[in-house]
Amino acid sequence: MPIIAYLNFNGNAREALAVYADVFHAQPAKIMTYQDMPGADQLPDFMKTMVLHAEMKLRDSIIYAADTPNDGTHPYLIGNQVTLSIQTQSFEEANEIYTKLSEGGTIHTPLGPTFFSPAYAEFSDRFRIRWMIITD
Repeated sequence: MPIIAYLNFNGNAREALAVYADVFHAQPAKIMTYQDMPGADQLPDFMKTMVLHAEMKLRDSIIYAADTPNDGTHPYLIGNQVTLSIQTQSFEEANEIYTKLSEGGTIHTPLGPTFFSPAYAEFSDRFRIRWMIITD
């Protein structure tokens, strides 16, 4: 089970990913924007072109990235630029990790299904480390 660094940006994820591609001689990132998600017609115009999710291979590693929408649920704050992302193979595996790791922490998005995953969650553990769980 890989643990992947998820980088949060303040509206400049595309720029950062282009720099990283240049520095590491990597292929351009695969990018999904907020306008690609269901219900995007309800979003403010400025958000539609922001990066919802990007994936980039840097040598033997993978990083994920996104622009933080700066809303009440997902503010961009110094200190929350990196989230550790865990990819699981089943809801049961996701639930076990979520239950144990989130105990005593702060839940940002409870574990549940989304349009992109059967089990997804975001939370900070009791040590204030941010985690994301996503099931394939």
